[in-house]
Amino acid sequence: VCMWVAENLDSLKKFVPSTYPRSMQLLSPYDQIYTYIAMVLGGIAMVFVLFNWLIIRFYMKQKTLKYTQHMVIYMGLAGLMFVSTGAVVSVLEPSQTSCTMRVWLISLGYSLELVPLIVKVAAI
Repeated sequence: VCMWVAENLDSLKKFVPSTYPRSMQLLSPYDQIYTYIAMVLGGIAMVFVLFNWLIIRFYMKQKTLKYTQHMVIYMGLAGLMFVSTGAVVSVLEPSQTSCTMRVWLISLGYSLELVPLIVKVAAI
């Protein structure tokens, strides 16, 4: 095999990419501006969820919110908070903890967000 490669080296060179050997990237993809923007957007979503939680808590005595099932509203908001936190964790540099947290937060968040809504709609 080595003799054949030596004899056909010129024809084999056209199959080797021009960038071979590959060079290492010195810039980390986790230090880019879009990762910080994604963190800020996830933080803004978390603030909106907390703001909605406070508004609902403040107006709980009103007639429209008085007849709703409070557990459904709070479970939905908790799910939205988990999804927002999962969005922030998704942007962090991967580690065993962050990868596990990302999957659990997003899965649990969507479950807590959508299941009460589906049960409420199905009950109507």
